[in-house]
Amino acid sequence: MATAAKTTKQIIQAYKAVRQVEALTQAKLDALLETNTLYKLFEPDTRHPYYVLADAGKNTLAAFESAIAGVLDWKIGSSTIGEELDKVKARQIVNEEAEDADLDALRLIQPVAMTEEQVADKLITAYYAACSVWIKAKDSVVNAELSDLFGKKNAERHKETPAVKLTKEANAAIRNIMKSTQQMRDYGNGTNTLRRELEKKQVMRGLSGQGIDAAIKLMLKP
Repeated sequence: MATAAKTTKQIIQAYKAVRQVEALTQAKLDALLETNTLYKLFEPDTRHPYYVLADAGKNTLAAFESAIAGVLDWKIGSSTIGEELDKVKARQIVNEEAEDADLDALRLIQPVAMTEEQVADKLITAYYAACSVWIKAKDSVVNAELSDLFGKKNAERHKETPAVKLTKEANAAIRNIMKSTQQMRDYGNGTNTLRRELEKKQVMRGLSGQGIDAAIKLMLKP
């Protein structure tokens, strides 16, 4: 079982990755609107896949922030994640380190009373939203979607310049959301744990004939 300090360190890393993805998906859309003449001079076509991509980035951040709000007051050993975040900030001040905008934003999140089931739902949502970003940001997927909308010959005319790449960052967000969940899974709000709720969800899917959820399977992986 991970300590509160170790879990908090992982959450900070995941939050940085998720914030970067949200910023990059929006930057990709903004670059299209600012550098492409078709979108600067004419009413943008909101069917463009970059709009969906930007929404997926926002959804990833919103779901992860909501999950963190639900676990800030969880007791992990003798400390909580909220208390550990304060310690990290205090060390930065004592060591006269540069301002950390991501940590400051993370510390602004207010704790919200949630059940372990609710936190599990938020983490699963964040994971799949990050996966959606990773898939939709691939050049092959973007090209296919633009070709479907505007024709294969016109696809290149509906891109930003220079290209904003983010598949690597999306993959990092996916990995870090998963790792954060795995480190938190043996903790909870009381007598229950995140692990137990994830296991229940998987069992219920089996009983209802939905099959195994790939994200939950990874979250429960030893």
